[in-house]
Amino acid sequence: MKRSWATLLSWLLWTIVVADLAVLLISPLLRPRSLGGLEIPTVAAFSLFVLGFATIGGLIGSRHPRNPIGWIMCVSAIAFTMGGAMGEYAQYSLDERVLPGFGLSAWFSVWTWSVGASLPPTLLLLLFPDGRPPSWRWRPVAWVTGVAIVVLTSSIAFEPGKFDDYPTSNPFGVPLIYDALRPLVGAATIALLGCAFASIVSLIFRFRRAENQERLQLKWLAFAVALVGLAAAISVVIESTADSKDGLIELSNLIVTASMSTIPIAIGVAVLKHRLYNIDRTINRTLVYV
Repeated sequence: MKRSWATLLSWLLWTIVVADLAVLLISPLLRPRSLGGLEIPTVAAFSLFVLGFATIGGLIGSRHPRNPIGWIMCVSAIAFTMGGAMGEYAQYSLDERVLPGFGLSAWFSVWTWSVGASLPPTLLLLLFPDGRPPSWRWRPVAWVTGVAIVVLTSSIAFEPGKFDDYPTSNPFGVPLIYDALRPLVGAATIALLGCAFASIVSLIFRFRRAENQERLQLKWLAFAVALVGLAAAISVVIESTADSKDGLIELSNLIVTASMSTIPIAIGVAVLKHRLYNIDRTINRTLVYV
């Protein structure tokens, strides 16, 4: 793909994500329900995380169009935001009045999230940072991941009958396809979890064989993941020691969601190599702050 076309496509995808996020942030104000406590900051933090994925993905896609990392990030961001925006549209249609495309929006909302949730812990980790597996022996992990994602998302998208969250039938329910895929769902789920674990192991394998620059790239990702892990640990402590769960659960969700925004930033620094060599200084400052 020519760089000019890659740039155009990257920012077209980014624009779609921004439009979807606008729907997600504005739509609660149009419906008669209140967002209490820390729910609004949590939604804002998640929006920042997804916007970071789309922005960094767009930058990588436009500057390094042959590196699939950028495109994976863009697709993940679109899957998250499109599913959410379509879900808000469908919910507004239920609360206020039935709008055109209600069934289609409900359909999109029930399966797109699975694509956004499946790609980062599998293919993104497996191909980080240069867009290729550590060696040819790891290619089957990518193939199995792709097949598992297709099976799982298709089983949701083509399931006949009424949706669980919406009082309408699936307009694209195909019993023949669903009956063929249903026996494979359990195996596909196990395979996808196995591929996620293998993708994490591939980073360790890659780090052991990496030269200086690639080691720094991997350090940035490991640093971001460690911050998310620390936030998750703090979240567990908050929830386990709380007397009143309501507000504190929202606080713990906010902490974890906000920490996730460091992941796209770390990926951007690593792949685009902007301030790549500042990782040790960044880690030291973080440890001092903590």
